[in-house]
Amino acid sequence: MAERGVDLAYGRTLPRLLREAGLCEVGADAAFPISLPACADLETATIGLIRGQLVTNAIATDPEIDRHLAAVAAGRLDLTQPPMISCWGQRPL
Repeated sequence: MAERGVDLAYGRTLPRLLREAGLCEVGADAAFPISLPACADLETATIGLIRGQLVTNAIATDPEIDRHLAAVAAGRLDLTQPPMISCWGQRPL
């Protein structure tokens, strides 16, 4: 993901960024979805987008990807996605 331009630490930096923006009572929470139907859909879509890169960079072969996608479609995997970070704060009075 980082090679595709994703800042993997961004969610963890949000509370600090909100405080630096002048907010107070800053808080944060993380959700780590596991085995939700949307996880399989997202996994399938993601693999579809990066399949060529996985093969080109010798991370996986086409048959390995096909087996993985078949396992996803059959519901044989408990998939997870990266944590979703939610942050909040209040303007000072």
